[in-house]
Amino acid sequence: MTPAKLLTMALALLGVGASLGPATVHAGLPSATGDEIERLMQDSLATGRLVSLTAEIRRDGQVVFSKSYGFADLEQDVKATPDGLYAIGSITKSMTAYCIFKLVTEGKLKLSDRLSDLLPDYPGPGGHATVLQLLTHTSGIPDYAGDSAPDLYGDPTRLRSEKEVVALFAHHPAVFNPGDHWQYSNSGYFLLGLIVEKVTGRSYDDVVHDMLLTPFGLTHILMGYRMPLMKNRVRGYTHGQDGHVQNAPVYDATSALAAGGYQASVGDLARYIEMLFSDKVSPAIHTLMLNQATLNDGTPISYRPGALEASNLQGHRTFSHGGGIWGFHAYVSYMPEDKLAIGLMTNTDDGSVSLSDLNRQIARIVLNISRPTVRDYSLSRREADSYAGKYCLRELLMSGSEVTVAYDGKHLTFARGSAEPKPLRNQRGGRFIPVDAEDAEVRFYTAKLGAPDIQWTMSPSGSLSGPRCPK
Repeated sequence: MTPAKLLTMALALLGVGASLGPATVHAGLPSATGDEIERLMQDSLATGRLVSLTAEIRRDGQVVFSKSYGFADLEQDVKATPDGLYAIGSITKSMTAYCIFKLVTEGKLKLSDRLSDLLPDYPGPGGHATVLQLLTHTSGIPDYAGDSAPDLYGDPTRLRSEKEVVALFAHHPAVFNPGDHWQYSNSGYFLLGLIVEKVTGRSYDDVVHDMLLTPFGLTHILMGYRMPLMKNRVRGYTHGQDGHVQNAPVYDATSALAAGGYQASVGDLARYIEMLFSDKVSPAIHTLMLNQATLNDGTPISYRPGALEASNLQGHRTFSHGGGIWGFHAYVSYMPEDKLAIGLMTNTDDGSVSLSDLNRQIARIVLNISRPTVRDYSLSRREADSYAGKYCLRELLMSGSEVTVAYDGKHLTFARGSAEPKPLRNQRGGRFIPVDAEDAEVRFYTAKLGAPDIQWTMSPSGSLSGPRCPK
């Protein structure tokens, strides 16, 4: 019997596949809609190697679905409930951004202020990066939670000071000049937390509580420090090489802080994203939060300064962000025109279910959005040859920033970096849909010199674009 089957049997014996938390809300949803979401959640738990899965859906300011499945603590047989506190990882970044915007509107900070002026003792790269470039991941500062800092992953349990975290990336060279490209950087947001502390003279967590959590009435979002007792804290899990569930490392929030240190209940997470788009937030902050930033060459980027990915689900504007950290994944989204907030959490960091995909499926069910019509028109070799080649994505300067488009005799194929090529279904007019992603799109259009450029749109992760690579 395979390890995967053993795992499934073990979870079934523990009741993971059928275990429901005590809180169940379907108010405001047709019974058939609620039942369809229930089936989707249960199927995701059963097939996704997840120890628990919890969700809350809010519409027009009201909870219309709130339910948990599986276990918050396998060893103690504690069932998951919507009150459980899950680590939300990088969703913390939007809270950091909000505090920055509050300081800007109070005249205590400018988005054009440079890192070296705000933190003159910072010894690392990217000193000329602006606050806006830190917010939009265009600073060029290497990501301390990526390849630049294997020590963090090698020992996540170590208690570090803020200065020690900065030391993880401060002596690495810049990835690119500020504003030239886009690359996700936890380091930039960690530094934004230090800027918040420097400008206010207070701890980051205290500022977030006073500026955001307390005014919003959010009492179930807490910094995930390891040592203090925390009611309803959920345990995090991963899988060993044998496929069996095991405890994930118990890290301390000092390793993440403004880049990913908070834990939250699913209810407060969904209410948080809803409140961000409410009249509780000033129009000035809304503008700062959602304004589209550009690279130095004018290329627009999908990542908004408010630490939200801007995307579109068949005409429905969506702002979202995910968070992953040892033992946990979380995802939250808001559709402003539909007034729909969705929060999802799991306490398994390597399950096979994509919370962003699950989030999109739930949005379709609630809003009754039909699946897009996808054609598969024949493609001539002549047209295929006009598109084929290597394209260099403008936004990225990193491994995998090249896209290879080829022709297999029937379809164009698309591969980023060394990934396996995937067929593209021809929709005509230079528009193609990947075979495994109906909400994604690859579009070719004519650039200034007559050669094709590529635009790759991923829902919900926004768009990347670029010309053919120089030969």
